[in-house]
This record gives sequence, C-alpha cells and structure tokens, in this order.
Amino acid sequence: MTGFHRTLLNFLLIALIVASFALYLSDIDYSRIKGIEPSWPWLTAASLIALAFRYMGVFVWRRILLDLGAKEMPRFRTLSSIYAKAWMGRYVPGKITWIAAKIYLASSLGISKSRLAVASTLEAVVQIVAITTVSLLLVGLDVRTRVVLPEVKILLVLLAGIMIVLLHPRIFNGILQFTYRTLARKAAHPELQSNKKAVYSSFILYSIGAFVSGASYFFLTLSLVEGTSWELFFYIVGAYSLAGALGMAVPLLPSGLGVRDGVQLVLLSAVFPKEISLILVVYSRLWSSLIDVLFYVIANMLDRRPNQARPSTQP
Repeated sequence: MTGFHRTLLNFLLIALIVASFALYLSDIDYSRIKGIEPSWPWLTAASLIALAFRYMGVFVWRRILLDLGAKEMPRFRTLSSIYAKAWMGRYVPGKITWIAAKIYLASSLGISKSRLAVASTLEAVVQIVAITTVSLLLVGLDVRTRVVLPEVKILLVLLAGIMIVLLHPRIFNGILQFTYRTLARKAAHPELQSNKKAVYSSFILYSIGAFVSGASYFFLTLSLVEGTSWELFFYIVGAYSLAGALGMAVPLLPSGLGVRDGVQLVLLSAVFPKEISLILVVYSRLWSSLIDVLFYVIANMLDRRPNQARPSTQP
C-alpha cells in the first residue's frame, strides 16, 4: 500500500468515526440532565478509574499479542495511541471498525496481520464474555433483580455459557479460520489461531476489569445522586458492566445504543426512582463518550512526545 493510499484510508477512518460519534451525541436527550450539578471530587475519581480501564484494554491486547508469539513489541504508548483510535470505532455501527482499526493501524508497525487479527478479535470477545459473566454473577445473585423476568435471567446465563464455550481455542480458531477461508477464498495462515494461555490470561484480566469499569460508574452515581449507599456498590458495578457488555455485543448499533440504555434503566430502577434512573442513563452515556475522547487525546499526545520515535518490529 502506497503512502497516499494509507493517508487516504486514515482520513476516511477518522471521518467515519467523527461522523458516527456526532450522530451518537446528537441522540442524547440533554434536557434530562439540564441543571444537574455533579460532585466534582467523585466525578474526578470516576473519570480517572474509567481512563484506567481503557488503558487496561491496551495492556490486555498487548498481553494477548505476546502470548500469541509476537516479538519486539512497540512501546506501550504507541499501542495505546492505536488502541484509542480503534476504541472510538465502537461508535461506528456494526462494531467491525473497533476490531479492524487495530489490525490496520498496528500492521504498519510490522506486527503480523494474522496475529493482529486473532489478538484483536480475541480481546474484543473476551472483554464482552468476561464482563458479562462477572456482571451476571453480581446482578443475578442480588435480590433486587426480581425486576428482571426469570426468562431473561436464564437467557443471559445461556448466552454467557455459549460465549465461554466459543472461547475454547479449538472452537474459536475453527470459526476464525472458516471466516477467513470464506472471505479470502484461500487457506488460513498458520498464525491465525489462539491458544489457552492467551484466552485464560485475558479472561482473568477482564474479569478484574469488570470491577474496574463498574467502579467508575459507581463513583459517577455517587457524584450525581446524593446519599447513594455503599451497600449498592456491587449491584451498581454489575448493572452498568452488564449493560455495557451487552451493548458491545449487539451489532449494527453504535456502542449498543438502546440496548445498553434499556438494560441500565431496568436495573437502576430497582434501586432508584425512575426519574433518577433516567438521569443516570443519559448522564452516563454523555460522560462515557467524553472519557473516550479524553482517552484518545491523552494517548495520542503521549505518543507524540519528542525523541520518542516509533520503532520498527518483526512479525
């Protein structure tokens, strides 16, 4: 690919993300949060934890690449810059941009495209599966989930079970290679496969990540709803994390628009009045999108510090 074509693709990628992000923000009902004054100390804590979770994603992605045999990895700040750009791709309907952007952008650093395809897909799938599984345990074991129909609980448990099974390297590799053969119409590359180490380590890390991500939303709730009890910590962590994971799992809609908000509203309404729950849903969507932008800005600023040239790597 020539420099011109790469520049053009980069421009189109950014334009697509910006347009999708603008549409996402335009759909927010700002009237719901008009005049809301958050507690800034709690909001600051929530924002810092949310940023930590996004950087945790970079760490997991890098860990998977190493477990798959990648050598001479680029600096963490360089991978963070790439991951932050790709993370914004979640706002593009279809979700494929979230994964494809990591493959496209990181391949220019010399990392094997086959390893990138496996690592980027596995990182996205494990993130959804691990967070869903942990969240189901936190929410499902709480008596307040009586507001959720038993049939829905059963469906969610079955969904989590199916996704865990799909993570098994033999099954995951079979699906990945079949998809590659179907689309590329040629035999899959030998590197196009995961392994147990990559699956297990990333699953454990993102299981911890469910608490990190959920904790940021708990502190956000503390900043907005005076008198929020710490007894609600695990429930709120599970409620927001489950909604976010299901939102990411739903294709076509940007960041699970509708799905995430709907799950949040149902679960939060079990512990807050509906009007407050609506405020939390709207505010959390706006806040989360702004944290994504902040992550993008910080990651790219750090990667462009002087005397920090990006290294070449071996496949």
